[in-house]
Amino acid sequence: LEEAKQVTVTMEGRSFTPPPRRIDDILAFLDQPSGPESAAIEKLKARAAESPPDNADDSTLANFYFRRGEAASILSLFKQSNEDFRTALRYAEKANIKPPKLLAKLGVSEFISGNFKHGIDLLEQSLKIQERPNTYAQLVKLHSRVGDLESAERYKRRGVHLCNQLKGRQGWGVWPELFAAQMRAYILEAQGKFAEAEKHYRKIERIISKSMREKYPVVPFVNRIYLARNMKRQGHLLEAELQARQALKDVVGYGGKESEAVGATIGDLGDFLQRQGRLRESEKLMRTGIRIIEKSDISADSYIAGQNRIWLGNVLTDKGDFVAAMEQYDIARENLRGNQYLYKGFLARNPNLM
Repeated sequence: LEEAKQVTVTMEGRSFTPPPRRIDDILAFLDQPSGPESAAIEKLKARAAESPPDNADDSTLANFYFRRGEAASILSLFKQSNEDFRTALRYAEKANIKPPKLLAKLGVSEFISGNFKHGIDLLEQSLKIQERPNTYAQLVKLHSRVGDLESAERYKRRGVHLCNQLKGRQGWGVWPELFAAQMRAYILEAQGKFAEAEKHYRKIERIISKSMREKYPVVPFVNRIYLARNMKRQGHLLEAELQARQALKDVVGYGGKESEAVGATIGDLGDFLQRQGRLRESEKLMRTGIRIIEKSDISADSYIAGQNRIWLGNVLTDKGDFVAAMEQYDIARENLRGNQYLYKGFLARNPNLM
């Protein structure tokens, strides 16, 4: 681990101080009481905790659950947002309406839950009703994830064209530029061009404004996690760890320490540590992440829960604790059996199980 021994690492003209070589600071951070929240976060949390109005009609309830689910989504409360968006769609169908933004939000939520095909179907339904840059970006990502690069490229071309048309229009700000950069990064990564994709994640990092960070904290958080995973794929494990550490602090700051996103981010960080050979610390983090995910009641067959179980199994395999590793793989196998895409992706192709 020669890279870990350097005091300062320079990559493509960027210098940074490597992260601490222990995880005590992370565990201490998770144990500390939370600091004061911004007014924007307080408002989002209040909206996510609202109760439905009494004696409301179907259209009003559809709008209520959509707004509450949107707040939960921004706070990375995945289970609540998924349930709220599903409820919103049921009421919308009763009211004989089909809001394209609701379909798109539910599509993203279903993707996070591991229902990739259903997520794609909902996003494509939304796009037929209304073209939106974010819908295109999500379709590029999902089609790339399932290996349909032809569809991903087609949606990227159409989406980038729309973004170019919207750029500079009043009310859009930097969003078209951001979504275009996302689409380009997703395609490049699917093609294995990780260094080229990195440039687009860096661009997004630069153009996100302070007001966007406060109003939509999930946007810089997600970009930082994707950048960290990109660094991992390039073999830059120290910067991957550094990005994940900051992402963890970001998500704790707006979503709280027991949110699903915290458990997922801890899983990513544990994966980066495993790849550095820091197995004891990786296992400790992985188990913390799984505990948080289980406490959040997110579905056991979700993408997040399944990925973290497999990662823990991989760490235990590297440690030579094969019995404990198989226990984790068996839990994941049973939980993911009903989701064939994730089952094949996480288990059937796992070299530790071949």
